[in-house]
Amino acid sequence: MITLTGDTRTGRSIMADCAPTVKKPHLELGGKAPLVVFDDANLDAAVESAVAGGFINCGQICIQATRMIVQDTIYDDFVRKFVERSKQIVVGPGKRWESDMGPMVSESQRKSTEEYIQIGKEEGANLLLGGGRPKGPDFVNGYFVEPTVFADVEQSMTIAKEEIFGPVIAIQKFSTMEEAIDISNDVIYGLWSSVWTKDIYKAFKVANALDYGSVMVNEQIAMQSEMPHGGFKQSGGGKALSAYTLESCTREKHIYVDLTDTVERGWHPTVFGTALKPQ
Repeated sequence: MITLTGDTRTGRSIMADCAPTVKKPHLELGGKAPLVVFDDANLDAAVESAVAGGFINCGQICIQATRMIVQDTIYDDFVRKFVERSKQIVVGPGKRWESDMGPMVSESQRKSTEEYIQIGKEEGANLLLGGGRPKGPDFVNGYFVEPTVFADVEQSMTIAKEEIFGPVIAIQKFSTMEEAIDISNDVIYGLWSSVWTKDIYKAFKVANALDYGSVMVNEQIAMQSEMPHGGFKQSGGGKALSAYTLESCTREKHIYVDLTDTVERGWHPTVFGTALKPQ
């Protein structure tokens, strides 16, 4: 067995390496988590968790709330509040207590993120915040990127479909429940998602329809050790956390023992056509 926590491209390579000897892969791969907000949700609570879940770890986490899918009747209010709250994020060196968001892990990851930002601009998304590198002596050492927010994102755009793994948020609009579900599921990933509504019927209907291994209702990141964590589609297979982890990493074996000394067995007629006669 081979276990991996990594991106989907690496997971595909691992699966190919497993094939010749038919090893079992346990893969926790990429994500493109939707945060779906209906117009009956607590808007302030949704915005607060969206900002925290979107910029946690500088966006370098597979369960990042990278797509905000918001009902059209509250879309403008959500965008305004989200941008205002995102402006309050303090970017700085991780060793400072006042820093909310530190640098990216490497120059290559920053470069990749900046390429996605440029693609978002070129494809017509509306850049409302960030998009560059913070200026000043505190940012000379480290791979910093500003908290970046795109609005009016269409599902056909690259930043709506591909995992960026950086502090870049795409805000999208929907009208009906069915449209919200379709937009959410229209990616290759299926790891993490959340739904925001006060209607419990709507919450469960959407949660059941979302093709994701975890669905939070009125919460974004509430990872619990006793609950299984793992994705569908190209987010991998197998579960981490909870007792399911032990099952994923366990090889079941069946041993059958008969001590009756019975000569004629109940299944013998299926082979011989008639019951065997004792010699």
